Amino acid sequence: MLKIKNTKIRSRIRKALLSLSFGLSIIFGILIFLLLYIIEDEVFINLLRAEQAQYKQTSQVQTSNWQPSNRYMNLYDKKQQLPETLQSVLTDKTGIYEFFEDDHAYFILHDKRQYNNHSNSQSYYITFDVSELLAVKKGKYNLIITIFIVTLFVMFLAILVSFRLSKSILSPLNKLTNELQKNGFAQMKEGFSKPFIGDEVGVLASQLEEAIEQANNAIKREFEFNSGVSHELRTPIQVALNSVELLEITQENLKNDKAMQRLKRSISQMEQISEAFLWLASQRSIEKISTNPFPVLEALNQQYKQLYPRHSLKINIDDNTQLNYLIPPPVFTVIIDNLLRNAFQHGADGEIIININSNFIQILNLKLEPKQTKQETNSNGYGIGLMIVKRICQRLDWQLNLIDSKDKYFETKIVFTHSYQ
Repeated sequence: MLKIKNTKIRSRIRKALLSLSFGLSIIFGILIFLLLYIIEDEVFINLLRAEQAQYKQTSQVQTSNWQPSNRYMNLYDKKQQLPETLQSVLTDKTGIYEFFEDDHAYFILHDKRQYNNHSNSQSYYITFDVSELLAVKKGKYNLIITIFIVTLFVMFLAILVSFRLSKSILSPLNKLTNELQKNGFAQMKEGFSKPFIGDEVGVLASQLEEAIEQANNAIKREFEFNSGVSHELRTPIQVALNSVELLEITQENLKNDKAMQRLKRSISQMEQISEAFLWLASQRSIEKISTNPFPVLEALNQQYKQLYPRHSLKINIDDNTQLNYLIPPPVFTVIIDNLLRNAFQHGADGEIIININSNFIQILNLKLEPKQTKQETNSNGYGIGLMIVKRICQRLDWQLNLIDSKDKYFETKIVFTHSYQ
């Protein structure tokens, strides 16, 4: 069954949207606070320009007696009449200047008035003392609290929107993953991608359905091939084995014939491998089958004594341990036979050690054959026998570890994922 972690795409999208909303809300609050300053300044500037327009509309005779309508404004004909602190910020260019120092704040308008003859012009200055009119500065703390409340409200709305968006946008993907989690990859029904057609998830679902179909077809072909070949081989192998045994009975001189013994061993190995392939190809659920390792190891030990007389096999099996493997005895024989053969073939003269308990099977050959190099052994030494062992371990969900080291040239260890005590 397909397992899906708790960390989902939807939660990651929510976190991203919430982070974005939080950042934008903070920026929004800061911009609003700055905007209030700008709006307040624009209000003062507009009031100052309104006074400027009224002053320009007065006649030349009336200008000497003209006074601004705002009590915080003053008119000056010369720059020298202004306070020295304000003179320092003025230049010869006309325009509006700002002056802020401690608790004093002024806006100063510098302009030139044309007389009737247009031959000359005279500068004038209108000052606007806004020190007591700075509402933003005086009510800063109240404004900050208000903006903070507004920001929290915006963030709350953003959270609601992010949850709704993540749910609606990812609903097709959630539906697809729920189907996968419910049925499993191999059990998905044909045509499951049709409800998703029309968007990116539909493309993903159609490609997934195609991949599942291809995988199922490949498994079906492999099963048919392996089961067919295995069944077809069983009859001729059995005939050959019976014929060898009949020859041994009828021909007394063939019982100890080396060629005949090699033929008999080869046919027996073919029978075991055929049984292993047939078991791998079967789709039956794996049942707990009790396999006693003692007779298997004893038979292999007698066989390897004849084939490799300069080697010895040391068998260590935990006392009072009943091993219940999830495989039939012929398949267990194939595993041990292939691993031991690698150890005997690639180990120098000496002792091969096999350790078996309820947790693992371990095979050690302590020395490397001097005539072989490590590179040659790794590339050509294990062949199809190890491939069969790997397939069996994958079927049982066992861990197959192959360890090369300088002290122990090669170690094979199969770790069981379940307890067999």
